Amino acid sequence: MFTIQLDLIIHRAVMIFTGSQSSYVQIQNNSDLVFHLAMEEGVNGFGYAPELTLHPGRIAIMPLMNLVEGKEGKAEVSIPYTVTNIFTGPDTHLSVSLDIQVLFISEE
Repeated sequence: MFTIQLDLIIHRAVMIFTGSQSSYVQIQNNSDLVFHLAMEEGVNGFGYAPELTLHPGRIAIMPLMNLVEGKEGKAEVSIPYTVTNIFTGPDTHLSVSLDIQVLFISEE
């Protein structure tokens, strides 16, 4: 058996949004492998990069946009991706989620 560990660090894992604005998440790849990520089914209310390439020892910048105004409070957001260059079976790719905490602040 063979194991691959995605050694990723999400910087600024708590995002603050006022209204419908965008921000950026930094994702650091501490592994020795390149990871090619492709968007799975979208997360309602958010826009984010449809594809990401995470190079070893580097930080990638992922845009994140709040698409729904009027939200308030905290939320846990899991952004699903498929790692297209890693297979877990004959026609099955590795699935990962980038977990981010979001704080919505009213514009009033």
